[in-house]
Amino acid sequence: MLGQAVKTEIGDITQDADDLSIVAAGLRLPWSSNGLVGADILGPHVEALMAIDRVNARNGDQSHTTERFRQELLYLLLDNCSRGSIIEVGTMSGGMTALFAYVAAITGRHCFAIDINHNCILATQRTCDRFGLAEYVRLCDGTLAMFVESHGPEVERPDLIFLDSDHSYGVTLAELRLIHSRPNLVPRWLALHDFNYRHGTPAAWFGDSHANNPIAVARAAIDFLTREWSGPFPTMKRCGAFSGQFGTATPDNPGALMQDYIARHGSEGMILVYP
Repeated sequence: MLGQAVKTEIGDITQDADDLSIVAAGLRLPWSSNGLVGADILGPHVEALMAIDRVNARNGDQSHTTERFRQELLYLLLDNCSRGSIIEVGTMSGGMTALFAYVAAITGRHCFAIDINHNCILATQRTCDRFGLAEYVRLCDGTLAMFVESHGPEVERPDLIFLDSDHSYGVTLAELRLIHSRPNLVPRWLALHDFNYRHGTPAAWFGDSHANNPIAVARAAIDFLTREWSGPFPTMKRCGAFSGQFGTATPDNPGALMQDYIARHGSEGMILVYP
């Protein structure tokens, strides 16, 4: 058993080295500022992004999103010309951050990653360092409100804001208000993860406070857009997995640990497209 474990570890190290060389090679290749490109240019960069995913999975730093969700966001950035920054709110261990940093490196976008948990920031730094991508992302230790206060005036209108933080109704509503409080912060695309995500036993995991402030990204988004937002209404595009797809939990078959699931007929994510 020990011998097999050693062989597995050596195999992982070898695979990591091969994948890291694919990423390094991709970073040396050209990109078109016009966005949509042919397969000869796009292909090696997609291979590099897939290599980042594989290394992160082997090291336990993978993004807690489906592959489909990641692909939809990354192609959105790759297929459209670079006009603004990428802002990620909620990094965990940097699985998604490293992908965004690679896209920022080849397209010339600025990239910001925000997390309230200092340990998540440290883990994200290590993940990006692994690929030589740390210089392409500015890590911000704190809340979105702190980021807006310190960096808001200097940030050009983002191409993408990826909101994947607390997921509770109150925090999501507050974050949406912040994002829409300055014209230069309203992004071209606002991606909400865990859009129809629910917890069967929230009090056991989050305390009694969640009884009146449940996990409810969709409800917060709908309430904000229909009751508070007076600007141009965004186009809504569901993305990622739908309830029951790709192994996602359903109300009838929730997660064993937290009894969590994607609500029936719901989706993993929603992209708000602003004019």
